[in-house]
Amino acid sequence: MTGTAWTYTPSSDWAPGQHTLTATAHRSGLTSPASAPRHFSVSSAPAAPVIISPEEGAVVTELRQQVTGTADLEVEKVTLADGNTPLPTEAPVTGTAWTYTPSSDWTPGQHTLTATAHRSGLTSPASTPRHFSVPTSSPTVSVELMDSDADYQAAQADRSFTHKLDVRITDHDVAVRTLPIIFTVNGSTGSEFGTGATTYPSRTDDNGVAPATTLYAGDTPDSFTVTVTSPDRADVRRDIHLTVQPRS
Repeated sequence: MTGTAWTYTPSSDWAPGQHTLTATAHRSGLTSPASAPRHFSVSSAPAAPVIISPEEGAVVTELRQQVTGTADLEVEKVTLADGNTPLPTEAPVTGTAWTYTPSSDWTPGQHTLTATAHRSGLTSPASTPRHFSVPTSSPTVSVELMDSDADYQAAQADRSFTHKLDVRITDHDVAVRTLPIIFTVNGSTGSEFGTGATTYPSRTDDNGVAPATTLYAGDTPDSFTVTVTSPDRADVRRDIHLTVQPRS
């Protein structure tokens, strides 16, 4: 006691959960009635979340495969790491379920994910690691240019490339039908598709052919690539090599 003020310092940590305190004063062998109750709670760190999908050891063919799992009630968010590298963005939590949507494609190769839950400023232990892989390529999948001369083609600035960039996708020599395809210009030459964009969406037809619109060469001489990928299959990929040449 200091004057009319008193302070109680616990000798050990408050246990997690709800607490109801009352105080009693003592003077000259006499005891006061108990004070009005004071209620407070102590938050505890959430338990480690659980990763549900993808399955352990899965081979992922979706370039932006989602990761899902569960966490304790009242967890505000879940963050993930791939090995020792924290992943960008966080997984929102609805009830006890959470879903992480990557902001970019998973890179080919092995991945080891762990998840961490966050609640009231407290952090859980990391989850049990979940391992999956993204195939670098498949010997059974072929991405074939319909015009073989299109690869390593050079064009003068401000001229459209005359060779079409259409590709045919096969798996075990069988046409892959209705597969979404993305053509992406990679490089700083100013080249773009006839739509004015550096990406062009397409889809394979019954013959496995994905048509590409006209690609216009920019006005910056340099080499660049048009990359063919599919958002549904990580094993579909091809780089088409092109060069913008200055006018002679």
